Amino acid sequence: MPTIGTGLRGGWGQSNARGRVLRAVRPAALATDRQRLAPWGQGTPSASAGRLAWRVSDRADRLRRALWVPYPRRAAAGIAAPWVRSARADQLVRVPWGVYPVWLDSTARAPWVKRRILDDQRRAPWGLFAPLGHGLALRVPRARPLDDTWRIVFGRYTKRYYVALFSPEFPPVVFGAVPTLRSYVVLNNVTLVRASDLALIETQGLSIEFDADSWTLGWSASVHGSALALVQPPGVGQPVELEASINGDVFRLLVEQIERDRRFPAARLSISGRGISAALADPYVPAVDRDNASGAMTAAQIANDALTINATSIGWSVDFGLTDWLVPAGAWSHRGTHMQAVQAVAKAAGGYVRSDRVGKVLYVRPRWPVLPWQLDLATPEVTIPDAAVARESLQLVERAEFDGVYVSGTDQGVLALVKRTGFAGTTLADMAIDPLVTHADAARQRGISEIGIPGRSALLRLELQVLPETGVIELGTVLGFNDGGSVRVGVVRAVSVQYRHPKLRQTIEVECHA
Repeated sequence: MPTIGTGLRGGWGQSNARGRVLRAVRPAALATDRQRLAPWGQGTPSASAGRLAWRVSDRADRLRRALWVPYPRRAAAGIAAPWVRSARADQLVRVPWGVYPVWLDSTARAPWVKRRILDDQRRAPWGLFAPLGHGLALRVPRARPLDDTWRIVFGRYTKRYYVALFSPEFPPVVFGAVPTLRSYVVLNNVTLVRASDLALIETQGLSIEFDADSWTLGWSASVHGSALALVQPPGVGQPVELEASINGDVFRLLVEQIERDRRFPAARLSISGRGISAALADPYVPAVDRDNASGAMTAAQIANDALTINATSIGWSVDFGLTDWLVPAGAWSHRGTHMQAVQAVAKAAGGYVRSDRVGKVLYVRPRWPVLPWQLDLATPEVTIPDAAVARESLQLVERAEFDGVYVSGTDQGVLALVKRTGFAGTTLADMAIDPLVTHADAARQRGISEIGIPGRSALLRLELQVLPETGVIELGTVLGFNDGGSVRVGVVRAVSVQYRHPKLRQTIEVECHA
């Protein structure tokens, strides 16, 4: 082998001259006799034998270098190839992109778990962060239009939002289209936090109920006794506000009742209340007098004016989903709370009031989004197959087959006969009278509500999971139930959500044709 001069550099660092015996890239053969062994033969390493390029040499120098980066500390002799895991120098184990402050585990929370809200309505689109397993799908926001106009999640919003499950391995979920499957698996995620600071309240049970005859929801929960300090009101008439997340659907709640039950060795709290719109009603606000004596106003203006004090907004607004009409000066007079005034306007035209689940918005909606006698021709917003329903029940309701009704105002009102198109209007429902019926549009909407489904109707109850395709179903949704090939279409009148860890179910009541 030719002699290699000293001072030459190899691709792997500075060579080290050791007299005439230099290191070579390849292992030197051992001369045991005059016949030199092949590189793959068996031999015994000697002091003069070169080491392989991919092993750590037995140098005492602390500044030993690898091909790509200096070792932070001396490596012990006999360490395997340079790509093996190095020994931990201390608790601050280094990785190429930085330093881990602590060892990670599967339950560690990311640094963005708790965010600071700037006001009482702003929310991140994905809701409250919770640690998820590696096999879970990603959560992405998905909007659901409830009527002709809708707004989406970023910043402030006035319509609720839903989430869908999506991952690169599966196609995105289409909201409202529940497929027919042999089994339905849902990873339930239910959390309860204090809205002011997002302090987590551990809960084993949560119940939320709302219906078309109630302007806000009712709720109850069972939590650990240690959460008493988190739910106690700071003063009289100042209930604590909580935020519940049910598979991504968020609800704002007021804690109005607290009961403690101590049984050794644990204590439990039973807390309950209503939605945040309860702040617009008794006992939080007094009854006041309102009228439009100063001039004519539309029904929508009257409803929004009811949410003011001395012409100053209290922070709430009305999303008026009825056909608006003009109310002459002096025709409107009312005494009651903010909520009672808005309800009076909605009832005059056969509508109802429901509260936004998170924001300070009241929705005034018609009781029938489509003509009740034409439900079978309507296109459902959500269709549920019988395979997705755990329990089904049907209650028949008999009533006269009305085809008309008289609707009347009072001093400045109108009198109108509202009847079904193509019918004589001879089988009449009881006359409806309201001082705000001052226009044919108000009379027509009230008449549709009074007639309803002619003859026999049915109240369909369906118990199912909170699926990604449906979320917690909203009131007024036009829902189709696919029962063995035949679709029954109706309007959602009530929803009840029951959570008992780990089971989560929602029961919906749908008014439809028999």
